[in-house]
Amino acid sequence: MAFIENRNNQIRKMKLDNNFNKLVFAKTIFKVVGENQNIELLKAVANVVMNRFLYEYEIDDEMTFVKCITNVDLFPCWKNLKSMDEIDLQNCFFKKCFSLALKMLNGKVEDNTLSSIKFKKVSECPVWAVGLKYVKAIDDYLFYNNCD
Repeated sequence: MAFIENRNNQIRKMKLDNNFNKLVFAKTIFKVVGENQNIELLKAVANVVMNRFLYEYEIDDEMTFVKCITNVDLFPCWKNLKSMDEIDLQNCFFKKCFSLALKMLNGKVEDNTLSSIKFKKVSECPVWAVGLKYVKAIDDYLFYNNCD
């Protein structure tokens, strides 16, 4: 599949690694993952965020990275902007998320989700997941690449 093969090259060509993108991306990863510091889960969430952006970007070439990842339908953590603003940027775990965001935006992280574009906690039952089989499970999260 071309999406998998060319993903990191496409990311590098987009030159997304500006400070604002890194900050918003890191905040998204930090809030979605919560207290779970499993590095594979961090990478998986970051990969889904990036895959979702690339998926949307192919459909709408005016889609910006920040516009995509702050979409509250995809990443509800952005519903509470005050909470996002109150993240301690000196927090050790946030710094891990920021470092991962930098690597991801430079196209240096392999996709450990099999090109997933959505995920959910095992305990959740969103309408979009009804009848779908997940392609990857990490901790209490399930990842899907067959959502359309």
